[in-house]
Formats: sequence, structure tokens, C-alpha cells
Amino acid sequence: MAAQLDPSSEFAALVKQLQREPDNPGLKQAVVKRLPEMQLLAKTNSLALFRLAQVYSPSSSQHKQMILQSAAQGCTNAMLSACEILLKSGAANDLITAAHYMRLIQSSKDSYIIGLGKKLLEKYPDFAEELKSKSKEIPYQSTLRFFGVQSESNKENEEKIINRPTV
Repeated sequence: MAAQLDPSSEFAALVKQLQREPDNPGLKQAVVKRLPEMQLLAKTNSLALFRLAQVYSPSSSQHKQMILQSAAQGCTNAMLSACEILLKSGAANDLITAAHYMRLIQSSKDSYIIGLGKKLLEKYPDFAEELKSKSKEIPYQSTLRFFGVQSESNKENEEKIINRPTV
């Protein structure tokens, strides 16, 4: 029994095939036929959204928007593509966002995407150096905590309450 692919995998395979054979009307029909299903699936699945973005030209605003949306939803494939898109733009805010996504990729357990991320950093050595220097320079200390850091006066008050004689 052959392994059954999920709809977004099948769609991604069709899109890749269509990109290799853009003049094939049968492939065009198959992709168009599956678009509504993929659009519905992409509403709840970040990987499906990433695969749906592949239908658009890499230079189009729809492609960029869908990749960034998928990356924001946690898809590591999309994070890597978002890094590429953002690094090409070169804008300061885009570089900050790319660094954020690259750190998320590096902390993920997706070894394949981590490897591709390292290759991307080799293409952009200045960005790689900046990423290393910033990560050593700024330790992560969130100001939002589930249990806040107790001040000395709060600790003293707590000890008074605990050590208070009972009646």
C-alpha cells in the first residue's frame, strides 16, 4: 500500500511540476482545481499556507505576504523563506525581523531547515556576524513573568505574615 500524501503535499508537488512545465494545460487545470481546497486548508495550517504561497511569483506581494504570515504562525520552512526575502530587501526593520526568524530557526528542532539556514548565513556573512554579535550581546530576560521577581520589602512582609503568632 502506497503512503498517502496530505492535500498540501500533493498541491506542492503539482506546483513544482507546473513550474518546470509552465506550458502544460493539464497541470494548470489541476492546480486551479485544487486552489479552493488549499485556500481553506491554509486558514488553519501554516505549512499549507506556505505551500499555497508557492503558486505566486517570488517577487509578488502576495507571495511575500503569505510567506510572512506563515512564518508568523510558526512554519520553519516559511521562516527560512522569509529570511531570504527580508535579507534581499536590506531595510533595517527587515533585517531585525530576519534575525528574529533566524534565531527561531536555530532554536527549532528542524535539522533540515537549520542546515538550510546555515547555508543562507554563508551567503550573507555580514548578517551572520551581526546575528552572532547581537545574540551574545543581549541576553534574554523577559520583563513578563508568570511569577514576578519579589522585591526585598515583599519578602520581608511575607516573612512577617508567616512568622506571626496565631491565636
